[in-house]
Amino acid sequence: MGDTERKIDARIAVSTETRDQVRDQKRGGETYDQLLQKVADQFDPNEAPLQD
Repeated sequence: MGDTERKIDARIAVSTETRDQVRDQKRGGETYDQLLQKVADQFDPNEAPLQD
């Protein structure tokens, strides 16, 4: 099943600031799902700074 065939019905609660940051990263016809997949693929939790 391709990305365009997926049935997506999920919501993630985020702050307005986070939503705006994510929205600013989207390009062209890219979906939030595609963008978040790219971010998740690049993220290494072992290299991320600890947050308070």
